[in-house]
Amino acid sequence: MPSDKSKTLLLSIVVPIYNVEAYLKECLDSLICEQAGQYEVILVDDCGSDNSMKIAKSYSGLHPHLFKIITHETNQGLSEARNSGIEVASAEYVMFVDSDDYLADGFIDKLLIELKKKNLTFEMLFFDHIKFSENGQKDFVSLDKKFKNSFLIPNELHKSLVMEAPVVAWSKVFDKKLFTSVRFCKGLTNEDLALIPAIIESSTKMAYFPEPGYFYRERPGSLSGEITKSPELLLTALNELFRHSSRSAEIEFIAIRESLVYLPRALRPNYSNMEKQLLNSVVFLDSNFHNWRNNHYAFKGNLKRRLFSTLVKCVKLKIARFLLIKIISR
Repeated sequence: MPSDKSKTLLLSIVVPIYNVEAYLKECLDSLICEQAGQYEVILVDDCGSDNSMKIAKSYSGLHPHLFKIITHETNQGLSEARNSGIEVASAEYVMFVDSDDYLADGFIDKLLIELKKKNLTFEMLFFDHIKFSENGQKDFVSLDKKFKNSFLIPNELHKSLVMEAPVVAWSKVFDKKLFTSVRFCKGLTNEDLALIPAIIESSTKMAYFPEPGYFYRERPGSLSGEITKSPELLLTALNELFRHSSRSAEIEFIAIRESLVYLPRALRPNYSNMEKQLLNSVVFLDSNFHNWRNNHYAFKGNLKRRLFSTLVKCVKLKIARFLLIKIISR
């Protein structure tokens, strides 16, 4: 039987914590608002070696009804930290905040107001974010204009969201029921790619909240660096995505984009590695989607231009010439 607390809470915010002492106070400060008692913040101790948990415990001591700490016995990684937060989440809706990022001033208040609207029901809610780096550069990232005509996203645009929504767990609010039979895959570097498009694909009612609510910090040690060291990690994540989703044209599009555009770009300027990886990517696509060259989303418009831009930089490579002939000039 659900507790009284679960009946009153609107939102559970899951924050995995691992060696982020330089950024954690900014993150936790952004998660405190005046509507205490309507949401909770679950801090997941993933056994780092710095003073992050001392900071977390001080916030929990000052705001015991807001911050809840759960502790892993050993370091288990981001996926398991998120999964642990999902397990103990008390609210109907769940969102994820990385502990080196933060939310915009007043954003939680605005979000809770939306969640309290009695006529509003959804399985996923999307909002905008701002990407920034330590040198002060900022980029505003928003959904395509076609999603902004109404708060509830029309059914005919759901397939577009599978392909066009940022492939990240943050900048979204999820109905907790979406995680009834799925979890983030332990041990994957690109855990969001392995799951988020499948969850979007399975959602039947989605909404858009036009607020730049999330500040995403780009810093050294990013995912692109990990992919450069081990490109097969991305293909492993795609295989996991296929396990959770249908092999629809939209999922096929994501596989083409990630393996033929994003992955080769992460390997630049090592063109010998690009040649090898482009060939591996073609083999990978052939083994999973026999008709991928005819994907009606991929080889037109913006993705076609990005694919051409990626390949033209290594046009001397045999595989690049093959792709330019077989794909770009189709």
